[in-house]
Amino acid sequence: MDRSRISKAALLAFLAAGVAGALVFAIYYNEAFREASIDFRMTRGEALAASRALVEAQGLDLAGYREVVVFGDEREAIDFLERNLGLARANRLFRDTVPVWRWKTRWFKELEQSEYSVQFAADGRLAYFQRVVPEKAAGASLDEAAARAIAIDFVQRVAGVDLAKY
Repeated sequence: MDRSRISKAALLAFLAAGVAGALVFAIYYNEAFREASIDFRMTRGEALAASRALVEAQGLDLAGYREVVVFGDEREAIDFLERNLGLARANRLFRDTVPVWRWKTRWFKELEQSEYSVQFAADGRLAYFQRVVPEKAAGASLDEAAARAIAIDFVQRVAGVDLAKY
């Protein structure tokens, strides 16, 4: 047998296998990897600026607070939806409806309970806002109706959520 012929045949076989593998990867990537659903329309800097603006728009002062910004996911939501819907359907939800990939911004003072957390979806939608106050801090005493009205106003006006869908 001619060695040069075997080598050329083996090279063509490896090349064909490589091309086939690349095609399979390209076709099934979005169905196999949950990270394929991330739609980055907001940078880290934009997330920080938007988070800071949101906190300050609530009349809250960030002076003296340390800030941290990280990108992360909501693992429990991802796992639940993937197990119950399958990866392909879950990825569509992650992309269009459920903001599981988030820029997470947090302001805090060491050894104090007071802190603020804001999370924006990678596509720029507000996903989370929390203000933690010390247990003994003075505050308003609201009945359920008044508290609900404040929450509804925030969700509609600030988060832009149409509650008529719910």
